[in-house]
Amino acid sequence: MLFYFEDDEAHSPLHGQILEVQRYHLDDLTAERLRLSEGERVDSYIESLRKHYPLMPGDALVDVVDFKVAPSDLGS
Repeated sequence: MLFYFEDDEAHSPLHGQILEVQRYHLDDLTAERLRLSEGERVDSYIESLRKHYPLMPGDALVDVVDFKVAPSDLGS
């Protein structure tokens, strides 16, 4: 599978694998469910989502995707 990251022209597509997808209501998101690092806040994450998706309703469903990126081929 190829992953493309929006608004990130500095990085080319990456090969990887989706491990799991969990769907949550926006108000059910937690730092643990979002896999946030220490010091990162859920409200800041939601604020960033709202900037990227300004029409996102307050009762939106959010997919949290766990994935792994395949090792890059350093020889090419």
